[in-house]
Amino acid sequence: MSDAYASERFREALHIFQALEAKLRKNLQGVEGKEIEAVLIDLRAAIPGLDGEELGRALVFKAYVTLWLNTTEMVKRRRFLYDPSAPVAPRLIEALGDARRGRGLLRDGDDTKWADATIEKLEGYAQRDGTG
Repeated sequence: MSDAYASERFREALHIFQALEAKLRKNLQGVEGKEIEAVLIDLRAAIPGLDGEELGRALVFKAYVTLWLNTTEMVKRRRFLYDPSAPVAPRLIEALGDARRGRGLLRDGDDTKWADATIEKLEGYAQRDGTG
């Protein structure tokens, strides 16, 4: 059973990011990277106290938030061109691992569809990122 404090911290991070994501969908430059990083800090703190499907959701959500952070940083740096010689950003590799691990903890349903979509996006970024 998950720790109550960790569960609450996860839920708070989820709610905070939902508000940030609404802003991001309107304007990719409307949110500072440090705001997204604060959500990731909360998630990293919550994850060790979670287990089972809640842990799975948190890991996939952490990967999803990381994907948004990477996207906003690419927009701000105007790095849209693919550079095959540049390494894939390490955080995207970590996020892909988190998403896959989280997906393995989920039962079939809406959560797994969301996890699969997140993994697919991360795999696409990992293949063409080139931001280093």
